[in-house]
Order: sequence, then structure tokens, then C-alpha cells
Amino acid sequence: MKKLLLILVLSISVIGCQSTSEEPEVVGPIIDILDYELKPTSLTLSQKNLFFETILYQAHERYRFEFATTSYERGDRTSMSVWTEGGIMYSGGRNRKYHYTSMDYYYIFKINKDNNITKETLNQAWHGKPALRRDCSLCSDHGFNKYIDELVNFSVREYNNNIDAYTTLINHVQNKTIDIKVSSKDKISADLESHIKRDTRFEVVPRKYNMETNIWGKPYIKVIKPLNYSGRIKGIKYSLSKTSIQHDESPSLDISVSSAYYDMKPKFYSTSDNSINASWSNGKLKIVNLTNNYIEIDSFSMYWGKNVSTLDNLNMSVPPQSEKTKYVSSAYTSDGWSRYENNPRFVKYENKNKKFPFGIAISYFNVDTNKRNTLFKKTDYSRANLD
Repeated sequence: MKKLLLILVLSISVIGCQSTSEEPEVVGPIIDILDYELKPTSLTLSQKNLFFETILYQAHERYRFEFATTSYERGDRTSMSVWTEGGIMYSGGRNRKYHYTSMDYYYIFKINKDNNITKETLNQAWHGKPALRRDCSLCSDHGFNKYIDELVNFSVREYNNNIDAYTTLINHVQNKTIDIKVSSKDKISADLESHIKRDTRFEVVPRKYNMETNIWGKPYIKVIKPLNYSGRIKGIKYSLSKTSIQHDESPSLDISVSSAYYDMKPKFYSTSDNSINASWSNGKLKIVNLTNNYIEIDSFSMYWGKNVSTLDNLNMSVPPQSEKTKYVSSAYTSDGWSRYENNPRFVKYENKNKKFPFGIAISYFNVDTNKRNTLFKKTDYSRANLD
């Protein structure tokens, strides 16, 4: 009797292994269209997929599938589902020694061009990779596929409940229909107002789960990188009437400006004589030797406002009819990150008549003529010279 029972157990084991290995392998993707109805929308396919994927991802992260928690795992086996490369994977956890699934379950869900939910199956028998399989008849998924069905049901329902709001917000940002009002205690100029409106940025946040309140939020517009300026207008101090815009409120934003500064330092400056041409730009000093002799550059001075900064011992030897460049910006506090109100290169934006002296001086030596010379030039800049 024991012998018969042993033969029966061995037979079942062999059949089980053969059944797993005889499951049909699939060449190419396994993609199914799921029986869900999605609300129509004017959004692009990529925008729809971003919204749906965000909902699915956040739902998975909130309620991950977990079969068992153990102190020992075998290789890449795990007891919990994970989000990876836009899909959900479960690699077969266990609840007692060696009780694993025989499959790596992996699904990716997308919206196709016909507004249908598709399911791409990337399952693999973990001992027979890399062939794709839908499933195996004797494999236990530990309830993972049922979990996936419930997760997709929830995500589709949330998608349909919120897609209209999301579409409204996307249109506000894309069509630039958000009404930005800029005000100041002083009369604000038209160019500063235009500058602020142009550089204020918005981002549509699809939705977010609040762990503290256990509530799924609605889509909203987030004000991002407000007043992140380039160009000459710097150090704008401001306050915003709001940091987010909800889908059911008027798309507007009030910005109150208390102060701003204008950068008076020129971006390029040059001067020359019969021997050399010197130019300064983006923190770099460029010397062009116009002679047939070697030129040795001893020192370089920058004049800015009432200040002068000198860099000695440059040790720049420029061969005849050639040029050399040296980075010198770090040597000057005018290029530093001091506060705007403490740096003379920055003037109050409303002070349009302010002058800013700027210049350079170079001490150089002509090796063949044995003569030391000075090249010097200084200019009083106004806003009209820089705008």
C-alpha cells in the first residue's frame, strides 16, 4: 500500500512538472482588450495614459498585494507585489518553506487609441525564462490575479470620476487661460509685469492620496517655479494669493511684488590698442595678440561701480598672432552671490536713471620691445544701453 501511494505521489509530481513545462509559450506580446468603458475626452493618448497610470500606481502603492511575510526569501522570490517599469509584478512569495508560485506574474495596463484599456501579460515561469506564458494549470497565484482585477476596477472607476476635471485643468494650462494679476506698492512697469507673467509656471497634478486623512484627492494645478527668472531682472520679492488652483474654481492667480532689482553689469566688454585686443565675457578674459612679438599679461583689473578688483600674476604668455583665454570670474566679488541690495551691480528696478560704471584695465609686457603698457577703458552704463 505504501509502495502504491509513493508511486501515485511521484506520478502527480511528474505530471505537475510536465503540465507547467507544456503550457504553450508565446512569441511576441500578449495583449488583451479589457471589458471596460472609459469616458471620452479631448486629451491626447499620452495624457490619458499618464492620468490612468498615476491612479493605478497610487492605488497599488496604497494597497499592495502581499501573500505572506517571512524572514527568509529564496533568490528573487518575494511576498509582495511591486511597481516596476510602468507595470505590476508579483514574483511568488511563500507562507511556509519552499511554498512558492512557479510564475513571475507581470502586467502592464495602457489605454489604446480606441479608448480601451489593454492588458499586456509578461508572465514567465521563473525556472524557464524568458518565454512568455499566460499562466500554468498547476501554478498557484496566491490570489494575485483577483487582486489585479479589483485594482483595475478601482482605477477605471476613479479615472471616469475625475477625467473631466483633469481635462479642464490641462486645457487651462495649455491654452494659457489662467488670469495672472500682478500688483505692486509702487507703480509696476509693463515690461516687469510681462516678465512675471511669462516666467510663472504651472503643473497639473493628476491626483494624490492623503495618508493622514485616507482621502483620494482631486486633480489640481500647482504653481511651480514661480518667478524663476533669467535675464536682467533679479531678486524679485513677491507673495502669491494661492499655490494651487482647483478644477472647480476660477483659474486665476494674484502676484504681489514688493521689490525687484536690475542687473547693470554688461555681458560683454572689449577694448583694444595697436598690440592687443582684450575682451571679457561670461567670466572669461580673452587676449588676442596683434603683434609679431610675445606678449606677457601681468595683471587684469575690473572696474564696477565705485569698486576696482585686480588679479595679479596672471602668467599669460600669448605668442605672436594668436590668442589665449583665462577664466577670471571667481576672482571678483562682482560675480559672487552676495545679496542684491549689497552689490552695486544691482539697482532697484524702479530706478531707471541710475548709472553703473564698468571697465577693464590690463597691464602687459612686450617681450621684444621690452616695453610695459596699460590698456584701459571704462564706460558709464544706463538701462538704455543694456535693455
